[in-house]
Amino acid sequence: MRDPRGVRGIGHALRQWAWLPTAQPLGVATSPAEVARHLGVALLPGVLNVDMCSALRDFVLADLQASTRKSFLMPGIFQPRAKRGAAQTRWDLSLQVDDLVAKVLRHVLAGELGLTFKALCGEDAPLWELAVLVSAPGSVPQQLHTDTDFYVDPCLFTAFVALQDVTWNMGPTHFLPGTHTLAASEAFTSMETQEGLLRASHPVAGLLKAGDATLYDSRLVHGGGANAADDTRVLLTITFRHPGAPANVDNETCRSIHPTHRHERHLLSNFLRQRHELLLQPCALKSDSSSM
Repeated sequence: MRDPRGVRGIGHALRQWAWLPTAQPLGVATSPAEVARHLGVALLPGVLNVDMCSALRDFVLADLQASTRKSFLMPGIFQPRAKRGAAQTRWDLSLQVDDLVAKVLRHVLAGELGLTFKALCGEDAPLWELAVLVSAPGSVPQQLHTDTDFYVDPCLFTAFVALQDVTWNMGPTHFLPGTHTLAASEAFTSMETQEGLLRASHPVAGLLKAGDATLYDSRLVHGGGANAADDTRVLLTITFRHPGAPANVDNETCRSIHPTHRHERHLLSNFLRQRHELLLQPCALKSDSSSM
């Protein structure tokens, strides 16, 4: 039986995590673009300073507490609740680009992360997703999954930027290096061979300091762990789409971007063009949850 992108449910998610060997911390990549091409994931330290991380995190959590707006949740993957009737503990919230978010976005792309996106996608790559992933204490693990179906060439690359330190008990994202290949995709999407693939894998965990980022290929198998900590984990997510990606690479209903920006075209080159100016003129940020 084949199951596109491995989508099933919470029971299967728990089995998947039981099959995984113990993960090792993901190490810092000296050549992140090369590592991301080869392994499907790379770690880039210090892409955003701690003050900006705190400002955006406070902004998000204040908005989440005050808001009743719905987040996008992929059925079977996201696991928004530990069980039916329980309080929601996971959110995928798109970000509207106000002054705060715009400044954070420009700064996070002003250095090595922006250059790595350029090496992987080209400077004409459009911004495809901009959101935050929130995992509250008590959240259960996500189902292991890929963000897109398999395509021969890479199509989307996503960065997770930690807005606070991410420790083992906060449920760091686990990545399965090398699973962005056709052979791995076929094994993962077959219920007859998925267990064997996961047991034979060598998972790495995104243990991050505030401001560190993981950058991964959308075809790579990955998933967020259970948050057994007393604090909420918040990740800024930024995705760029390769200009050569197939037209049907991403279902529009699954795209984590604010409706205001869904039909806008923000190219990576626009952010890179401001790189030196931003490094010379850092901006002070203010948190205003009313505009998210």
